[in-house]
Amino acid sequence: MFPASVRYLDLQFHYLPPRDENYPPPDVTVDGIDLLSSHLRNFSQQLESLHTTQCVVGPELFSPFSPQDDDTNLPFWPNLIDVIVEYPQVTPSGEWLCQREPEEAVDDDTDGSYDYFLENENAYPEYVRLPLEDRKRNYFRTRIIAGSVDRFYLSAGRAALRMPKLREMRFVNTSRPEYSFEYKVQAGRAKLIWSNEDMSDPSETDASARVERAKRIYQPDEQVFQIWRKVALQHTGSELEVEFKWWGTWSN
Repeated sequence: MFPASVRYLDLQFHYLPPRDENYPPPDVTVDGIDLLSSHLRNFSQQLESLHTTQCVVGPELFSPFSPQDDDTNLPFWPNLIDVIVEYPQVTPSGEWLCQREPEEAVDDDTDGSYDYFLENENAYPEYVRLPLEDRKRNYFRTRIIAGSVDRFYLSAGRAALRMPKLREMRFVNTSRPEYSFEYKVQAGRAKLIWSNEDMSDPSETDASARVERAKRIYQPDEQVFQIWRKVALQHTGSELEVEFKWWGTWSN
């Protein structure tokens, strides 16, 4: 894939999900196998730094891990120091990572220019028009599907146990609302930080209420906490610190 001498990889793809979120994302797996993530997993074992931007990747970036694996079969990243993965809110198998808020009315988020755009588009032959999934903007998926992201973070945690030099691992969903899951080691302490973009009423000024909202948006499964506690203990000999925070237009 790349020469054996490569130690730093910054892979940028800039995939854009469908503008109309009623449509499913494309399935980019081959016979159910996520080839990009699998190849990156194998290649990254020679790296010191791995950054990906807008690439559609999944748990296979660090898997497979199963109870049958012993230490001789598991992937090992002896020199990897930092991992930063920025990804859209879709999976390689063509699933969304977010869904509509349960209490939200089913309504289009179409901007006012759509009717004008549609009239002009209709004048062109179908073969030169935008794909159906991109002809109108309809963004409504803001509720994280916990099980899907848990699988990603759990897989990453198991892999982190095989990264003795790891100092930072960060996963950033770049769709609206943005959210991130970050593990950092500084001054002999390990911290796990969950952050999300604040999409609430700008008149809300209660910082503690915003933190509680961040927890409601996503609360990692206990298995995720357990594996990252093991990672922190292995890397620092100390307990894991956990922080929930928010950012956005209204943050200080």
